[in-house]
Amino acid sequence: MSFIEIKGLSKIFLQGNQKIYGIRNANLSIEKGTFMSVIGRSGSGKSTFLNLVGGIENPTSGEVFFDGKSIHQFKDKELTKFRNQHIGYVFQQYHLLKELTVLENIRLPLDIGRKAYDHSYEEELLDLLGLKDRTDFYPSQLSGGQQQRVAIARALITRPDLILADEPTGNLDKQSGDQIIRFMKETNRLFGLTYIIVTHNKEIADYTDREITIDDGEIINDIDLLDVRENEVIK
Repeated sequence: MSFIEIKGLSKIFLQGNQKIYGIRNANLSIEKGTFMSVIGRSGSGKSTFLNLVGGIENPTSGEVFFDGKSIHQFKDKELTKFRNQHIGYVFQQYHLLKELTVLENIRLPLDIGRKAYDHSYEEELLDLLGLKDRTDFYPSQLSGGQQQRVAIARALITRPDLILADEPTGNLDKQSGDQIIRFMKETNRLFGLTYIIVTHNKEIADYTDREITIDDGEIINDIDLLDVRENEVIK
């Protein structure tokens, strides 16, 4: 079985007597270390898909398996523990606490989980993300790109297996957005992290190795971009 198996996943929302499919019968296998994007127009179901995979929302039907375990069969405490240990989240809004410094924001998941700091890994992240000289700064003193780098470091600090990123470049200019996706790709390469990145930006999706397209709640396309690039080189 693959690292992540999505089987018959559907999410239905009710508007009065009308059923609206957020996600419709999604089936997908994702190998460990995949750097994947999910694209589609606004309202297509991209964020709903991400929330279902991360256990933030419960499906109407179907299941998501991590290493053979169905996360939607977990009780609330089990699911919370699983998410804290195995999943990191990066959002369009940075969600940094303004009263905490950069380093304090990054360490927050460890503090909440009462886990010890790994100073060597911490230094590696700060160096990789270009934040070593910003540890004592507050969010208000940072650019948008720098704040998003702090959010990425915070997502990585617990050494998760999976990073779920919802429009991580949505609030950034092109240069900053390109820089953020390159940082993500580098952490994917160095640490073997699995990424699922929701974006409406095709240029950002082109940085990834696999591209899923969702339209009206359905997965309508699944492209191996590594194969595409290889074939372009051969031509």
